[in-house]
Amino acid sequence: MTLSVGEQFAATVSCDGVTIQSISWTSSNSAAVLVDGNGTVTAVAVTQQPVLIAYTATGVDSMGNIVSGLTASCSVTVSDVRSLRLDKATELVYTGETVNLTATLENGADTDVLTVESSDINIAGAEISGRTITVTGLGTGTANITVKYTENNNTISAVCTVTVKQNPRENRTSLLKDKDGNELYVQENNNYRQAYYADYYTFDKFFKKGEAKYTGWQTIGGAVKYFDLNGNAVTGEQVIQGVKYNFASDGALTVGSGTMGIDVSRWNGSIDWNAVKNSGVSYVIIRCGYRGSSQGTLIVDPMFQNNIKGATNAGLKVGVYFFTQAIDKVEAVEEASMVLELIKNYRISYPVFLDVEPSGGRADGIDIETRTEVCKTFCQTIQNGGYTAGIYANKTWLTEKINTSQLGAYKIWLAQYASVPTYTGRYDLWQYKSTGKVSGITGDVDLNLSYLGY
Repeated sequence: MTLSVGEQFAATVSCDGVTIQSISWTSSNSAAVLVDGNGTVTAVAVTQQPVLIAYTATGVDSMGNIVSGLTASCSVTVSDVRSLRLDKATELVYTGETVNLTATLENGADTDVLTVESSDINIAGAEISGRTITVTGLGTGTANITVKYTENNNTISAVCTVTVKQNPRENRTSLLKDKDGNELYVQENNNYRQAYYADYYTFDKFFKKGEAKYTGWQTIGGAVKYFDLNGNAVTGEQVIQGVKYNFASDGALTVGSGTMGIDVSRWNGSIDWNAVKNSGVSYVIIRCGYRGSSQGTLIVDPMFQNNIKGATNAGLKVGVYFFTQAIDKVEAVEEASMVLELIKNYRISYPVFLDVEPSGGRADGIDIETRTEVCKTFCQTIQNGGYTAGIYANKTWLTEKINTSQLGAYKIWLAQYASVPTYTGRYDLWQYKSTGKVSGITGDVDLNLSYLGY
């Protein structure tokens, strides 16, 4: 027999006319070839000379006579021919991702140690554990991954050529096209833009130019428009989700002068609400509470009850807002539930807003998707309670920190201190000044224009 290191075979014994009753096995070189009591032969190491595996047996012949001293042997040669191979000759990997290669050492033992190296560590990195090579894409290009085995100063190797391409999840330069070569578009912040490879993994709807059918609120060419179910931009006076709007002949929303109002919190101190009413203010949006920026404790604004009772008794229309620091949907429900409990005994005629803005607190660092989910969850909980809900944020956060395309069912309260807003998305209220002066309030107060029509 010729074996490789680690191979085995089972030796069997027979003798014509004799039934074997006992047998013992020996190896002439147990350091190279082992044999156990059952005749299992195992190649352990390479030798220059054949190894004899012999047995001595005792049996009984057909006449019942005991026959002893039966012997025979087998010559075993252990081969030193080894080869190394990988399961793949070429492989593709994307930047930031990994693939595995499997090495096989023919005629080798499990304890034999392999090494691996990359021809360009800036393109592909390689690590080995046992017989598994993990290749990581680091930069675009091609690199050779070489696995080696060395014994007695002799080295054998196997190579896989790895091509590393930019991860499509990170590719924001290559335009995304359909199978017919048509460029695709996605809707973002109420606008359509060309889609890139990375958008394939984050958007669930894609559009082809010329075939898009607009519905609902859209910002096109800087103008805010509303499209009916047939894809036509509405004109004139329209009531949309209970709110009255006016649109020009080209479908552009006419902002007009709006209705003036204020928003207040504990920082505005004690307020003479009759004086506020007589100054021409039509409505007030009152902070009812907030979540702590560091510990996340839910806190009622200490002036809320005084403010809402005073404003209501003075004949002002009233809405409320809650300053959020929610970091997930569960906390958004907690905040909305607190608001519903606080306002249940009061007449609320303006929306209930979630105040979303930077504060150096716990919620500043959440990603766009999570923040958008917080907004949606809060608003839906409020609307399930029978109120109109909305989001308050500044231009930067509405543009960069929140996916407003998912907030079409809720009101938008824009904060931008300018003579004319430059925010191109839809908004229903505009907080245009934080240093306003109103009779009945000591110090500065926020001024707002409402386009809600009530």
